[in-house]
Amino acid sequence: MYCFITDGDMEKDFLEKICSRKHRIRKVPNSKNLSAERMTEFIETHVRELIDHQLNFVIWVDHEGKDVSPIEYENAIRERLGPIINDATRLYIGIADRMKENWMLADPDAIMQHYGSAFEYETTYEGCGGKTALKRHALSCGDSYIERVDGVDILTKCVPETMARNSPSAERFFSQLGDFDCWWLQRRPERY
Repeated sequence: MYCFITDGDMEKDFLEKICSRKHRIRKVPNSKNLSAERMTEFIETHVRELIDHQLNFVIWVDHEGKDVSPIEYENAIRERLGPIINDATRLYIGIADRMKENWMLADPDAIMQHYGSAFEYETTYEGCGGKTALKRHALSCGDSYIERVDGVDILTKCVPETMARNSPSAERFFSQLGDFDCWWLQRRPERY
């Protein structure tokens, strides 16, 4: 069994949708003004609370322009949680650079399926304001982007393999998951 620790309502709704609520999902606060150290403390609180349940922990949060790089942020979480979990194979960490919307942008087919209009991925999206880029595209289609509606739908349509091919931060996370038993992770692109 897994415990997902994430930082937004969209992510929580998405995880409940793809996991059918069979795993625990905890939410932590996040913002660009919240330091990596403070975020790690919030995450640690949930891990300490659930450590006796023999869970595997999946930390899936946004970088949000923190005071350290995404990789330094991931390493800080590992260093802090390692002694608590005491088994590196039970810890998976995904830090979206800058936010999950950047990973969604990395799958142009999912954006096109949702908005019905072609979308071209630009490599400059990694680390930028992905939410702003999605809102701009939605507006150009005469639509809007609402995280808990459109975000969940787009994420569900995304193919992790495609996201990983176009986003280094997504690739770093998905490569850790290996044979993770999840229908969404096992999806393959319909076309390239």
